[in-house]
Amino acid sequence: MMEKKRIMVVEDEGITAMSIKSSLEGMGYAVSSTVFSGEEAVKKAEEDKPDLVLMDIVLDSKMDGIEAAGQIHSRFSIPVVYLTAHSDEKMVKRIKMTEPFGYIVKPFYERELRFVVEIALYKHEMEQRLRKGEKELEKHREHLVELVEERTSELQNINKKLEQEITDHKLAKAESLRASHLAALGELAAGVAHEINNPTNGIVNYAQILANQSKEGSQEHDLAGRIIKEGIRIAGIVSNLLSFARNGKEEKGPVGIQTIVYDSLALTETQLKKDGIRLMINVPSDLPNFIAHPQQIEQVFLNIISNARYALNQKYPGAHDNKVFEITAKKITADDSPHIQIIFYDRGIGIPPGILNKIMNPFFTTKPYNISTGLGLSISHGIITDHGGNIMADSIEGEFTKIIIELPVGK
Repeated sequence: MMEKKRIMVVEDEGITAMSIKSSLEGMGYAVSSTVFSGEEAVKKAEEDKPDLVLMDIVLDSKMDGIEAAGQIHSRFSIPVVYLTAHSDEKMVKRIKMTEPFGYIVKPFYERELRFVVEIALYKHEMEQRLRKGEKELEKHREHLVELVEERTSELQNINKKLEQEITDHKLAKAESLRASHLAALGELAAGVAHEINNPTNGIVNYAQILANQSKEGSQEHDLAGRIIKEGIRIAGIVSNLLSFARNGKEEKGPVGIQTIVYDSLALTETQLKKDGIRLMINVPSDLPNFIAHPQQIEQVFLNIISNARYALNQKYPGAHDNKVFEITAKKITADDSPHIQIIFYDRGIGIPPGILNKIMNPFFTTKPYNISTGLGLSISHGIITDHGGNIMADSIEGEFTKIIIELPVGK
């Protein structure tokens, strides 16, 4: 019977650690230990010698996950896969120095965990084989020199053996490279989840515990169920974005612009009011439907609303008469066909003219790196283009920003 691969989990959130442990055991792996600090992780890695370490980057200890991973990899040659909810440029540079074998963004699906873990273990195995092959190859080369000096007549046979060793070496190297490409592909897909905050996974887990401990029909059970439903809704949005990134071809359907606008505001209106932002909505109910993935368009609207809220709060930290956010919609004719035009207008800090044409580029952002990934408008542009529409920006620095979306009317 093949021995199970042993994985150490380093995660300071107990519920998350238990969930990961349960998932790994369900996949057929053995969890060698679950630890909560960087110092304990280094100690346990030396004692247990696991086959892989799943390392949370942000730990509630003096030694964070990146420092612990660096020591584990350099001292014990144990592969490390990072778990995190966000990253910034400085953190990415530190991560690269530790030569990780994978990267998972929380919250994640079990299939993503399985994919990254299997690729990391496979890549590590290939690298071990490669190192072993290199050592053996070096031995053969040294031995070849002796044989050439001692037995010239046997040179031809030895050369054939050496050629075979070189071929095996190249095959092992090619397999390792392929594993690296697959791991990179998994990281890219998981990167879409940067738009989701770390607490989502914990909220769903805690809500499930509350649901399990409360009586059916009680207010507590109902509220827990609502929280779980909203968590699943977030996961659905991420799933749709991932499907879009993979050129998913799910069928679109007719939707009303007023429905999507108010569904988007349902998630953000409370925060807007808390910030003292006055909403002005003019979206007639009799506008024609358009063909769309509702959740994808809602994701676009949520991103634009979030950007407007940030711009208004930057310009007006407190309440102000000009702290206004307007959403209007109307039917227009574009490209000789009927379209719905939606305009999002805020009187915030605006966009400098030198970067206005860059805001749709991936990873470009004027916000601090701990607030934005720079992926929102890039993803939004891709979604609107996929729906046959256009997204444009007009802005005067210090005065306003206007985001204009035009979507073709469905027949």
